[in-house]
Amino acid sequence: MCIRDRDSIDENEEGQDWSNVLDRLSEATVQAWEEHPVAISWEELLLRASSLDISTRRVIVVHPILAYADILTGRRPMGAIREASRELGLGPERGVSVRITGNPALNYDEMIGIAWDVGLAGVFCFLMVAGVLYRALRSVKIMLATLLTLLVGLIWTAAFTAAAIGTLNPLSITFAILFVGLGADFGIHLGTGYADRIRSGDDHAPAIREAAAQVGTALVFCTLTTAIGFYVVVPTDYRGVAELGLIAGTGMFVILFLTLTFLPALLSRGLRVDPERDLRAPVHFRTRFWQRVGAHPRAIRRVSLLLAVGALVLLPGLRFDANVIEMRDPETESVQAFKDLLEHSITSPWYLNVLVPSLDEADALAGRLEALPDVDQVITLSSFVPAEQGEKVEILEDVTFLFEQPLVPAYPEPAPNLADQALALQELHDYLESAVTSGGDAPLAKSMVKLREHLARFLARAEEEGKLGQALDDLERVLLAPFPSHLARLRAAMEAEEVGLQDIPAQLRARMVAEDGTARLQVYPTSQLGDGDAMRAFVAAVQGTAPNAAGVPLNLVEFGDVISDSFSQALVSALVIIALLLALLWRRVSDVLIVLTPLCLGAALTAATAAFLDIRFDFTNVVVIPL
Repeated sequence: MCIRDRDSIDENEEGQDWSNVLDRLSEATVQAWEEHPVAISWEELLLRASSLDISTRRVIVVHPILAYADILTGRRPMGAIREASRELGLGPERGVSVRITGNPALNYDEMIGIAWDVGLAGVFCFLMVAGVLYRALRSVKIMLATLLTLLVGLIWTAAFTAAAIGTLNPLSITFAILFVGLGADFGIHLGTGYADRIRSGDDHAPAIREAAAQVGTALVFCTLTTAIGFYVVVPTDYRGVAELGLIAGTGMFVILFLTLTFLPALLSRGLRVDPERDLRAPVHFRTRFWQRVGAHPRAIRRVSLLLAVGALVLLPGLRFDANVIEMRDPETESVQAFKDLLEHSITSPWYLNVLVPSLDEADALAGRLEALPDVDQVITLSSFVPAEQGEKVEILEDVTFLFEQPLVPAYPEPAPNLADQALALQELHDYLESAVTSGGDAPLAKSMVKLREHLARFLARAEEEGKLGQALDDLERVLLAPFPSHLARLRAAMEAEEVGLQDIPAQLRARMVAEDGTARLQVYPTSQLGDGDAMRAFVAAVQGTAPNAAGVPLNLVEFGDVISDSFSQALVSALVIIALLLALLWRRVSDVLIVLTPLCLGAALTAATAAFLDIRFDFTNVVVIPL
């Protein structure tokens, strides 16, 4: 409740107050005819411009039973929440929005989005690959044989996933797109070699053998190097990427085997190529661009050197963002609700916990933590016991006199009948019509005009439809339905007594103090922790005072450091292993450097571009560099 000094309210503020009251009456006359009328909040009106906030948001913490056998583990509990909301009539038509967030809801929405995106991207990728294959092979039959080989390889790889891992995660589910994109190269190599032999006049069998002999060694080593790029992430501590590396790396050996066996079998039987009919258009790649580029090798080296220097300058600005929320679709309900919780310190799911031996030590540590600029508030068990209770109870006792219920008269007056109620509304309408003429353009006058018009429409509609009694009852409910409960709550609050730690409910006490006396502190951040830098600053500040702090922000920061270090090791490992493999193949250092130099330059330019565009690496896109 807001109590203000009458002398401190000027005429403008008083007029604004009355304007708000009249606007609420206008809203009520409109709401009374709605199918699901929303009661007018007089509580909001009374507390307007006061130090108290009216919150229409309620946070319910639910501990769900997750079905881990289902890829959508939160499907059933979320469905139960939705069903309960429908049964209670909690919906937009009643002015209520029920939103679900938290890890199960975030994972549910993420898996739904990924399944849709991967499916759509997979179809698009498959169609694009089909177009490229036809352009490269110039043969419908060879293109179909390659596509069928890709489909069989995709099925085999999925079967391996089911046998070796059993489940897909939001990252490993993307192996299908990687498999199609990389696996098509195998068919292009063998298919173009086979088509060239056929055009040269070779028969089918010799053409297949010669093509396999010509490109087989290259395919084997390309499989090894590509698989290395995937397998080096398997030892990392990030399960999602590790499983993706295992699935995709194994898929490269699957497509190699099928390219050298299943693809020739298709070309030998069902999709046998007729040179006269199926290979009319020759394969060529003629353009003067490459000739012009090749004529200036020195300029190319100089430009590459400048790009390398520029990349080295930008690389220190590369950042790793541990905020897992920014990785998800911002349009989903769970992400939007989670971000709304992060905006307010008291509802932030990302806080730190600290354990100390006793409640006294917890209270002392809370004072030191609250002095930190990165800490908004610290909650201990003592936080639930108000300070200065004696003085506050005396104030409440004084205010209680303002809310004493009047004595009920021995002979109460009968309630006014419908005609009297309609007459009262008509008299109010007529009064407004005469009073508004002198109001001008003041806000109060505008509110009076609006209320007069709404009253006129309300009475006319009630008379026209013959539902005056129902309309008046609905109007009364919209205007005054919350009043009894508000007054009851207010009177109950006025009867407060001094409370101590012993009065705190046992369930709440058990959450904050263990049986052995160990006390818990909940430390909430000042900022929203919307990016990795803010999260890291909050964690560092709290750990500086309480080194044993634990919680989601600390987990994300440390997990990000582990992933960053793991992928740095994976990058070095991939580079070393591939270099050794190439050295065994060619036995010349110069040839190995010719391959690795543009490869390293490409990786450096990719990372530098990310730094330049302020695209931070996260738990998903960091895998691109080793690959």
